[in-house]
Amino acid sequence: MIIIFLFRRDGKVTHIKIQNQGDFYDLFGGSQFASLVELIQYYYEGTGHLKEKNGEVIDLKYPLNISGPTAERYSSMSVADCYL
Repeated sequence: MIIIFLFRRDGKVTHIKIQNQGDFYDLFGGSQFASLVELIQYYYEGTGHLKEKNGEVIDLKYPLNISGPTAERYSSMSVADCYL
């Protein structure tokens, strides 16, 4: 399964693909995580770990707070646990 992680950067919405290999989540290589929350927490706390293809650093700054039918329809986890 592939999960698309959307975030806003410099006024633009962009995305990162996260893959679930059954036992772990990763960004198509690199570190592997037991849960999606662990993956997001790692990149939130590790400034400089998450980069665009061109090498620019992506800093995750604050949790996304979504409620309502949109969040339930597109998420199988607690969106409040995600950082953007």
